[in-house]
Amino acid sequence: MGLSRANINIVRFAFENINSKSDLLNLINLVPRIASINHIFILNPQETHNSLVIKVIYRKLCEELKSNNKFKISEEQLNYFASSFDDKEKKRYRYKKFYIKKKSGELREILAPVKNLKLIHRCLNNIFKSIYNTQEQAYGFAENKSITDNASLHTGFNYVFNVDIKDFFPSIYFRRIKHMLELPPFNLNGVREPIAYIISNLCTENGVLPQGAPTSPILTNIVCQKLDIKLAKLAESYKAKYSRYADDITFSCNDYIFTKRFLFRLKRILKDERFEINELKTRLHHKSFRQVVTGLTVNEKVNVSKRYKKSLRTIKHLYEKRGADAAMEYYLKKLPINLHPQKNILNKDQFIQNVISGKESFNKSVRDHSNSRLNLQEGYLIKNSNYHQLSNNNQLSRANLSGIINETLNLWGKSDNINNFLNAMNYFNNHKNE
Repeated sequence: MGLSRANINIVRFAFENINSKSDLLNLINLVPRIASINHIFILNPQETHNSLVIKVIYRKLCEELKSNNKFKISEEQLNYFASSFDDKEKKRYRYKKFYIKKKSGELREILAPVKNLKLIHRCLNNIFKSIYNTQEQAYGFAENKSITDNASLHTGFNYVFNVDIKDFFPSIYFRRIKHMLELPPFNLNGVREPIAYIISNLCTENGVLPQGAPTSPILTNIVCQKLDIKLAKLAESYKAKYSRYADDITFSCNDYIFTKRFLFRLKRILKDERFEINELKTRLHHKSFRQVVTGLTVNEKVNVSKRYKKSLRTIKHLYEKRGADAAMEYYLKKLPINLHPQKNILNKDQFIQNVISGKESFNKSVRDHSNSRLNLQEGYLIKNSNYHQLSNNNQLSRANLSGIINETLNLWGKSDNINNFLNAMNYFNNHKNE
């Protein structure tokens, strides 16, 4: 469920005019309908900037919703999910808890909302996206941005400094979310403050942001906007580049700036914003060594690692010479244990073909992105006929799609699967009309 540009202003208008819980409930139930508005009205996207047109459309949708009585979420359900429970027995009916292994072998807790709460989260996520524009420095969980975009910002520098925020999602708690919703562009303050309270309760569990909820990614960017501004100014004062992909912070520069003074200022900013550095994941790389940003090499240009390319060649060689069983054995041996298939693979040939196709497509998307940047800097863009033949089909093959998802999961872990899928597809979707 996504909103077109023509419909975003309708959601904004509706959000600006909610003053009660019932107004919020109406908007949550209307978001899926607004998303399909182009099928109901012959609507010129420019007309959605006209407040009178927006008002008429919104009122008509509200009347239609009431007359059809098609409330997917009832007021009783909204009250239940927005309540703060002390009873653990009741809490378990809001989220399903499970664990996945990290690459380090540690367990990561995932809290997935139950069906109706997930529907509420998806609607709220669309509302947040319609109102909030992600900071320029934030590349994670942001539309039209990818891991490749983030990495490309830091290419060709003498030094690349990577910092990881410790316990990122649990560090964002109820009060911080509510406070941000009371400020622009949401402005849920004064008589509208109870709405901020309801939304914050809907989006948190045990008082913190749950990793696994549809609203959590964009809320991290909303809460981190002050952090991004402060760290961008810090980088600017040292003539460095700064970006953040979720909890991964990166600085790059040509002069050595990473003195005790710089680290002190960095830690103080993070502390002021109620975050903490994960010392075990702090890395500084000179250009004489492999520099990595969001899993990609950035020494001269954005590229996948030599190990990645070697792995691809080996899998192809094993599959061609010794068959699917040998290729499968090698692939699973190199794959982190948390990403191993949960079920037995019946068609190994198809699985390995998907792996090879996905690896090749992912490698190609990174390479094409890097080449496009180089060509644009020279004032022209070289068209790749094979790539555009794939793009003009308006869809990727099932094998390419499956493989690309696997490759992004290899880099970023299983818990971010939806966002990683979008990031992997970003490059293709942005160019599909060329």
